[in-house]
Amino acid sequence: MANSLVKVFLRKSDFVARLGGDEFAVILRETSEADARSLAERVLARIRTLRVPGASAEALPVTVSVGLARIEIDDDEKTWFERADQALYVAKQAGRDRVC
Repeated sequence: MANSLVKVFLRKSDFVARLGGDEFAVILRETSEADARSLAERVLARIRTLRVPGASAEALPVTVSVGLARIEIDDDEKTWFERADQALYVAKQAGRDRVC
């Protein structure tokens, strides 16, 4: 479901993949940091509208934490994944449900 939801916001040249569990990677080709942040904020806003039925009368909200990282020319796969993971960790430590 999350994979499909994110794909709605992406271009044909972009790529999304599940890394495992509840983590996804999205590669946005030729995208500025501002545009990447804007897209992440739009995805975040859409996900905030979702609810999961719970055992109680109230449905549970869905949240997402996003870590942005730019792929630099000298980066290898491991380097930029580590940078993205660190940004995700910052988002989670800052209270979750945000883009960092």
